[in-house]
Amino acid sequence: MIDAQIGGDIYNETWQWGLREMRAVEADQFGKPEELKKPALYYSTLYDVNSTNSHFVEKATYWKWRELAVTYTFDRRALSGLFGRFLEKLSIGAVGRNVLTLTDYRGYDPEAGTFGYPNFRTLAGVIEFEF
Repeated sequence: MIDAQIGGDIYNETWQWGLREMRAVEADQFGKPEELKKPALYYSTLYDVNSTNSHFVEKATYWKWRELAVTYTFDRRALSGLFGRFLEKLSIGAVGRNVLTLTDYRGYDPEAGTFGYPNFRTLAGVIEFEF
């Protein structure tokens, strides 16, 4: 299952909070040319407690691979050497959820919202026996 959102804007409060303790990537001045370095007060002004400002607005476009399921089934003929007398069918598979997200958004997940948690990536295995 594939899902996408094209267009729109999202406010990245995670990025804003990163400036609170000067932990956001842009606050790191190491290795920047002198003409691009900014004083710490510049980033503190951007943080500005919980006040919103346009600096933290990003494009909300994303493409997600929400679910991928793969199953292979062995019939009685394929199982004849191993368990053929006991099993009619054996299926083995895997299911992945939130497999991949492609976006330019710098936060955890463009769907997380202001105080939400990102969608978890999960992988599950499936084994099915038919006697």
